[in-house]
Formats: sequence, structure tokens, C-alpha cells
Amino acid sequence: MKLKKAGALGLSCVIALGSMAGCGSSKEKEKTDGKEEISGEIRYAFWDTTQQPYFEKCIEKFNEQYPDVKVTLEPSSWDEYWTKLEAGATGGSIADVFWMNGPNIMKYADGDVLMDISDRIKEDNIDTGKYPEALVELYNVDGKQYAIPKDFDTIGVWYNKKIFDEAGVPYPTDDWTWDDMADIAKQLTRSDGSVYGISAGYETQIAIYNTILPMEELLYLRIRKRPVMIQKQLRQVYSVG
Repeated sequence: MKLKKAGALGLSCVIALGSMAGCGSSKEKEKTDGKEEISGEIRYAFWDTTQQPYFEKCIEKFNEQYPDVKVTLEPSSWDEYWTKLEAGATGGSIADVFWMNGPNIMKYADGDVLMDISDRIKEDNIDTGKYPEALVELYNVDGKQYAIPKDFDTIGVWYNKKIFDEAGVPYPTDDWTWDDMADIAKQLTRSDGSVYGISAGYETQIAIYNTILPMEELLYLRIRKRPVMIQKQLRQVYSVG
């Protein structure tokens, strides 16, 4: 994909700054009292429609400082978001600022779609140390920072106390190891098939990503370079045909 550069926002979401002042539809007016006035429109694409009321409040605050800049929200469902984003990228109509995630960052970075905001981060004195280091580095490709975190999520283990109680098995503790979890899952599993000790489906973010690092032969950083090989190894580990 080859087109104009835009700001990327990615989740674990990330947000790119700087494209606001450089988007195609904005322009600078004459300086007033030594301050540049900026006008134009920013298109902001995202996939979680439940966050729209929050963004609307953010826009109100933003317009207090930049009253002549119109921010247009472009919400989509998760399923249609990536289709729209790719269509916009290939067709030259991608939003100025948009959400991005880890699995897709390389695709858009390699496609020369994203703006390098490294200098903007320095100029605006943004302290990236406030964010998890791995999350910041995830959106740094070949020394170029394409996004900063907006927010991030995490994965937790939920357990059924009733099943634990019926099996006489102690509840999970903070010092559980992967071996502990596997051993207790076996204890909870019933031979008649009515109860399985653990449920972790073959789904990337919920199950697979969380088991890669504990396996010495499957290093996360190798996924970017050799995705086909990694997928084959994962299928072997999970006994998926």
C-alpha cells in the first residue's frame, strides 16, 4: 500500500500525535499575537463505538485550544473496521488519525501509510516512560515511532469457585506457574467429559499470545519474521490439524 501518511492509533490502542497539524485538509492562518492559528478537519477512525461519548468530550477540550479545527469521528464495528481501513489505505482516503493494533502495525508501516512521530514526541516532551515499555516498542519499527498508547487491555484467568470446591482443589494464587495451572486443570477435569479443567480456545489474543513466551522454542519476536513457521509450530503445540 502506498499513499499519504497518516497518524496511527493503536490499542493495545495507540494514538499518534502530530498528524493533526499536518493532515491534508488543515492549513495555517496568519499568526495572531505570535501564535499560529490552525484550521481544517481531522478524521478520527476507531472501532469501539462505546467510547464515542468520551471522544466527544475530548473534542470539546481540543476545540477550546483549536476552535477552527473540526474533528470528525468515524466509528466502526470491529469486523468492518479493518476492511474499511485497508480500503482507505489502498484508495488514498484513509483517516488522518486511526486506531492500530500489534498484529497489523507491520503491514501499515511497510506500506508507508504511517507518519513517523518520533520528532513530534520529543518536541512536545511526551514522556513515553509512563507507558509499558513493551507497548511503546511494539509500535517502533526500524527506529521510527509510529504511535503512542491511548490505552491497553490485559488478559486474566477467571475461575469457577463451585467447581474448585467440588473437586477439593485450592483456588488460584498470585504465584501460580504455568505448570501449576496445567496440573490443577487436570485435577478439575472429569473423566465423563462434563467438566474440562481449562478453556482456552484457539484464538490469538485470548489464548495463543499468552502462551508463546513461556515456550522456549516460540519467541514472540520471531512471529514478525517467520509467521508461517510459527503458525505451524503453534498448531503442533495445540494439536490443531
